[in-house]
Amino acid sequence: MPAGERIRFWESPALAGVELLQARYIKQRFTPHVHEGFVFTVIEGGVQRFRHRGLPPYAWLQQRRLEQARALLRDGCAPLSVTLQLGFADQSHLTRQFKQVYGVGPGEYRKACQRSP
Repeated sequence: MPAGERIRFWESPALAGVELLQARYIKQRFTPHVHEGFVFTVIEGGVQRFRHRGLPPYAWLQQRRLEQARALLRDGCAPLSVTLQLGFADQSHLTRQFKQVYGVGPGEYRKACQRSP
């Protein structure tokens, strides 16, 4: 993680398991992706830029694979197991792809899901 960046990811039991992300990004760049539901963004400082529509078939396929990874991690699978099951080149490949789309690494995501009741 670049110096000065901070990430906190958790689920809110009070909000029926809504996923929450609080972060200070300096160099984070999300790859083209889609969200399964609504996303609310609050920017306290700095800027955000996004492009709507116009995604390649590769991005769609990549997103489906990452959704599978997310489901496996939520079920408690270890990141290495997810890497092997879904055909990522190695665990760092999964970590880079996952963080680019979801803003947190797969290990942190798994831990947050396991802490939720």
